[in-house]
Amino acid sequence: MPETQTNQTTALGEKTSRFDVFTGPRKALIFLAVMVLAAYWTTLSADYVNYDDITLLKNNYMIQDLSPAGVKTMFTHFMPKSYYPVRLLSYAMDYRIWGDDPFGHHVTNLLLHLFNTALVFLLFLNLAGEPAKKNIWSAFGAGAFFGLHPIAAGSVAWIPGREELLVFFFGLWCLLMQMEAAKGKKTSLYLALSAGACLLACLSNVMGAALPFLAAWYIFYSQEDKKLQTIFSRTWLLWIIGAGAVFMKIAAELAWNSQTMASKIPHVPTAILHLGDLWSQFTPSVEAGQGLVQRISVILSVFGENVVHGLFPFSLPIFFPPRIPASLMDPYVLIGLGFVLCLAAAFFLTRRKEIWRLGLVWYLAVIFMTSQIFPTFVWRADRFLYLPLGGLALAAGWLAGWLFGRLGENKSGLVFLSLVAALGAQTVVYLPAFANPMAFHYYAKSNNPDYYLVYEYLGQEQVRQGAFKDALKHYAKALDLAPDKNYLWDKVFKTVIMSGELKYGENLGKTAVRKQPDNAYRRNYYGAILSFEGKDQKAVQQFKKAVELDPSAEAPRHNLGLQYLGMGELEKAEEQLREAHKLNPFNARYSYDLARALERLEKNEEALEYYLMAAQDPKNLEARRAAKRLAGEIRRAAPSKED
Repeated sequence: MPETQTNQTTALGEKTSRFDVFTGPRKALIFLAVMVLAAYWTTLSADYVNYDDITLLKNNYMIQDLSPAGVKTMFTHFMPKSYYPVRLLSYAMDYRIWGDDPFGHHVTNLLLHLFNTALVFLLFLNLAGEPAKKNIWSAFGAGAFFGLHPIAAGSVAWIPGREELLVFFFGLWCLLMQMEAAKGKKTSLYLALSAGACLLACLSNVMGAALPFLAAWYIFYSQEDKKLQTIFSRTWLLWIIGAGAVFMKIAAELAWNSQTMASKIPHVPTAILHLGDLWSQFTPSVEAGQGLVQRISVILSVFGENVVHGLFPFSLPIFFPPRIPASLMDPYVLIGLGFVLCLAAAFFLTRRKEIWRLGLVWYLAVIFMTSQIFPTFVWRADRFLYLPLGGLALAAGWLAGWLFGRLGENKSGLVFLSLVAALGAQTVVYLPAFANPMAFHYYAKSNNPDYYLVYEYLGQEQVRQGAFKDALKHYAKALDLAPDKNYLWDKVFKTVIMSGELKYGENLGKTAVRKQPDNAYRRNYYGAILSFEGKDQKAVQQFKKAVELDPSAEAPRHNLGLQYLGMGELEKAEEQLREAHKLNPFNARYSYDLARALERLEKNEEALEYYLMAAQDPKNLEARRAAKRLAGEIRRAAPSKED
């Protein structure tokens, strides 16, 4: 036997091997933790990278208040294109301890990844049965594969990757509780705990909506009674929670204004009440694919890319430009189609309880759910593969056990640990990209030199560093690559003002208008620069033209109203500010500025209404102060009952 040839014998006649560390689960878990810590230790000294993390952490008023009112705000307001209050709550707890020091946030991410690695180990042991040496080795293989796989690096090293870590953490507890419920003791309690874990996962990231499928698949895989009625009776509450998560994600997407890059209605209950209006204003992105055939090709292509990145995690990019396949014969479309067939085969051919089948269906099915089935702004991201990676890790653990049986303990250990070491080395090589902002953005640029988003975020970081001229160059490059991304003009305007390069900004606006004279957003930018320079009449001319070109564009009307307000033409200001408010009645700034105009026109009662409307936004402290002041003035001016 191969095993006896490689084993050595002690004086007592006992066989030993290089892998006696796996004689017990505790030793294996400790060894796993040491390996993961060694790979990710450098992340603890990493800085913010200015890719959503500064917005979510340093500049996010929500996480700075852990009072009951602050927690209520987290659960009743959207963040950009998302509703993940549990993620915000975790940031708030970090902020309470560490402030905005990135070290503490990185500690939490690393601890979550360690816990998740341990949960993969325990999940495999639960599935395998008794903790025999082969099963412990297989569980270790699953945990090591998961813990050191480069796909996990983005979720661990990038602080906003917290949402993927949380959804996996709560997701595995959801599945483990389902396993306990299947034993027939305290079934109702464990099903309730499973539903609670599922809810926390869904409030961390919409990927939690995949958990009902995983729970149903586990029941189908493991139980003798495979009737749909049995499966549904165990998972019906999970399906409701998952559907709720998808609904909230759709609501957050609909509430987002892709032109202004801000939420139309940040207040969740208000957004839900006006969901019909938001739906009527929604315009699907061309990048999502037009027509049924193109939509199918997009889904299969993204699915193919996702699967390939999980299986061959080399030269991983950070940004993923949208890519519309030319036809159904596109290589990634064909790869995606091939794996769809593999998924179907693994699903329908499961006769024996083999863990690799469970893991393979988990991996492929959850990846498929992330593959632009619901069109989202983020085309694809390797961090979306963190939850599917758990399934691939189960399959890898099964492979480790299969090698154990075929090659013997020492040879199988060397083969599998070599694979894991290669993955770990790739992770270690990848992690420096997350060390600091410039390392991050230049790494992104090296991978995608022709993608506008690379230059947008690079410019954003240079603004933060005070390198305004370099930032303007990168914003200009982003606009050259994506002239339809009109929200970039707002960033250009703010950078021009901060830099004092008004003449440069005016020339940029003049050139932009000359190139696209029918673009309302370019004229709006040009008008804003002219207004800042004190060229009032020229600014009015540009704002008016922008309104004429696009009557539904709210920003030019708002700016025209402000321009008139500054010039003292109050009736005209009121007219334009009312129109802007009608276009977006949930914009607190619009309500506040209209109230200012009305107050100057001595329409104090109506002005107070709009101040109070603006004050519903927790960030708008100006509106709260103005409402309090004006309410006092109205009260003092009112005749007393005695008079």
